[in-house]
Amino acid sequence: MPPAEGPWLPTVEARLVALREERATGALTVRDGQRIRTFFLRDGRLVQTASNLKKEGAMAVAGRMPAPSRHALPQEQAGARLAGALAAVAPRVTWEEGRAPGREQPVDLLQALFEGLARGLDDATTAQRLLTLGGTGDPRAVSETVPTEEDLPVPLELRAWIQTLDGRRPLSEALEFGPPDVAIGLRTLYLATLLGLVAFPRPSSGEVRAERVPDGATESRDEVDERLARLIASGISRATQPPAMDPAEAAIRSEIHRIEQAETHHEVLGLAWDSTEDDFQKAYFSIARILHPDRMTASDADLVARASTAFDRAREAWECFRDEPCRQAYLDRVVHGRKSEDELATERVQEILSMEALFRRGMTFFHAGQVVKAFPCFEEAARKVPEQAEFRVYLGYTLWKLKRRQDPTEAARGRRMLEDALPRWGRDDGFVLLGRVCREEGDEDAASEAWTRALKVNPQNREALREMERIRHGRASSPEAHPLRRLLSRLVRPGDG
Repeated sequence: MPPAEGPWLPTVEARLVALREERATGALTVRDGQRIRTFFLRDGRLVQTASNLKKEGAMAVAGRMPAPSRHALPQEQAGARLAGALAAVAPRVTWEEGRAPGREQPVDLLQALFEGLARGLDDATTAQRLLTLGGTGDPRAVSETVPTEEDLPVPLELRAWIQTLDGRRPLSEALEFGPPDVAIGLRTLYLATLLGLVAFPRPSSGEVRAERVPDGATESRDEVDERLARLIASGISRATQPPAMDPAEAAIRSEIHRIEQAETHHEVLGLAWDSTEDDFQKAYFSIARILHPDRMTASDADLVARASTAFDRAREAWECFRDEPCRQAYLDRVVHGRKSEDELATERVQEILSMEALFRRGMTFFHAGQVVKAFPCFEEAARKVPEQAEFRVYLGYTLWKLKRRQDPTEAARGRRMLEDALPRWGRDDGFVLLGRVCREEGDEDAASEAWTRALKVNPQNREALREMERIRHGRASSPEAHPLRRLLSRLVRPGDG
């Protein structure tokens, strides 16, 4: 089993392939500055990936997919996260034996690796890693049969081409006379070599090679590099020598690429977030000397447009960091994870809207007579939005309703909550609820007062009208309602016989 940390294998992709072959279980974490990506394996299978980058989150990745699905999204995320991990320069890689994710979403590790190679490495870097892996020998298929799709997740024609490699052609010719797309052939060959499906044995002295070279001579590493570089640069099926790039244009392209990969203002300027204002200024001026529109001499319209976009990002970063309050607010939000006032306000509005929807759900239960189901809805809404008096009115009533027999103390708390919230809400429905509480507790005078207040707010409130009519009818039919009855009630008392 590989050690917990360190350069025990040269690249992230080689580490993952080795862990797959070892049928390892644990987590491989790749730290590239502040970017952290973790790949969870169980028995050598990739079962989950994680990243602290928003652009690699589920919502961002799904937004870039034409038709996202529950099964395709984890695979797409794995490819995106592997691309970032493979592209990292001198990352810090750690392995934690046995570490498991919170939940598993298994994906095809080899397919994700192939996608990661396509997105994360340019062709020159892929070629360099292949040469480092294979040396100056000639590629030869290890097996006599065509690899299965499970062994190498590429189309059949690419797997069949891998099988034709017989060690009689150097790498450059194998690619030149291979797939029409040199880049795809290069990635396929690199992955196949990582997986042990292709080897690079050096030709023996008596072995006949397909290429024409002087007797007894073999290509040096520099010659292999040069031939392969020409082939990759041409991008066609025949190797041609590309024109040398102007150093100034090379510097422009390099700076554009660096800025395009940056995610934060300080990364755009190429510095740590806690650098000084003077350092940020020097970095900005250095970028301006390369990318400022007045200094651009490139004739490539696409390059000029990319340079303009990159310079705009650098200028935006400097304008933010030159202003102390703006810089502090940006660092608080981006580096320290603190949210801006606008973000907090937006979250609060969303939370209120969510609680209003929950309260409406509770009201549906309430009107259906399902007080037990309504109560948790009112409780959660009132807890999240305590300033909403209506939520507390219904929470207080349902608390009293559920506890009036089992827990008088809690029932009393519910009544106080209802009474305290009523002045802030003032709707007739609230006074009706208070009237019900008073009536059930035998306080007819308080109930009558509550229903009277309800009718002042809404003279058409049916329940209040009905209850007031009941009270009037009860009083009219009581012994004290007629003088003669009152006299008889005093003359004839219970027990006077």
